[in-house]
Amino acid sequence: MCDLSLLSAIAVREDEYFLAGRMIAVSIVHGGPGPHFLSKDLVNHIVEQSLFSATLEDVTDEGIVKVLQEIQNAATLESLQDLIFKNSTLLQTAGYFRNVKNIEEKQTIVKEYLRWYVIERNHSVIKRFKDGLATLQFLTALQQHPSVLASFLFHTEKKLTATDLENLFKAELSPAGSNQRQKESTTLCFWSDYLFDCEGVS
Repeated sequence: MCDLSLLSAIAVREDEYFLAGRMIAVSIVHGGPGPHFLSKDLVNHIVEQSLFSATLEDVTDEGIVKVLQEIQNAATLESLQDLIFKNSTLLQTAGYFRNVKNIEEKQTIVKEYLRWYVIERNHSVIKRFKDGLATLQFLTALQQHPSVLASFLFHTEKKLTATDLENLFKAELSPAGSNQRQKESTTLCFWSDYLFDCEGVS
């Protein structure tokens, strides 16, 4: 699942986020497949909906995960204040370093940091990605009809099957009855057996 949290400096420099958005727009508009790998939080942001449900599992930096877990698990106001002070640099970077007055604020701090990590710190590349999605007016259609089009972008857990992979290819066979056709048919049987054996291993 992609939330753009793993930025590539080369991709930014070469404007590949714009190109990715453009390729996705062109594919969907022309009846091709959608990417099905974007996080729901990213798609909700793109379609300008306020829904946000990221969890610590969406953070790829183990050090940050550890800090946020400690904050989330703080049992007393004093321990929470100590953790915030100890990790002030991390929280200041996101703009969420502040004096807390009750233990319940720990959930707000974690939630706000997650939003910054997934969305706000990636603002410039998300903008370029959206510029790419605007190709052929796809972004406009997506924002006007998110209930119809957002599913083309969302990450899905659908498992790739041997049949799916087999259907991606169409063999161009020699005329029926020819020696070459017999060899091709044997090869296709081996290919099919191989795919189903692979599926069985997974």
